[in-house]
Amino acid sequence: MKKRYLVFLIIALLILAFCICGILCNIDNCTIFTIAEGDRVFYGNNEDWHTKDLIIGFFPESSEGYGSVHFGHVVNNGDYNFEGAVNNRGLAWDVNSVPKMSLKENPENEFHVFEDNFFYQLSKKVETVDEAIEFSKKFYFGNSFKGQIHIADRYGDAVVIGPGTDGEMAYT
Repeated sequence: MKKRYLVFLIIALLILAFCICGILCNIDNCTIFTIAEGDRVFYGNNEDWHTKDLIIGFFPESSEGYGSVHFGHVVNNGDYNFEGAVNNRGLAWDVNSVPKMSLKENPENEFHVFEDNFFYQLSKKVETVDEAIEFSKKFYFGNSFKGQIHIADRYGDAVVIGPGTDGEMAYT
């Protein structure tokens, strides 16, 4: 019983220290998670910054592909910046920032992540994590990237795509 109490106390102190450090150091870290238990899959996230211009975009299923709901905000020029979504096949994605890292040039990739709207296309055309990995390999992410993309599917599979230390996109 004492050991269990001591473990609980240590965990509580670590959480408290992390929260205090986050407040004092003004750390803005988003959290993204996937939990799979049996045939249930839970996906969630939080954005650790605030804006008043939030937006939810509804994209119905069409000849382009699957339907989806996107979450984001309006940027200064009036454009929408969607930072997460879930489609009607159970694929969910969200993005959080990491320190900017250089990437090797891959001009042979068929598509460009921003010009060809990777995230919209991902929501329209992809159903599983395995498909998402193959789909993303067709895209050029530029010569640097400062984010990671967490993707999960209705089967409980998940992947984090982001810049690797070798200059290539990594899949973990």
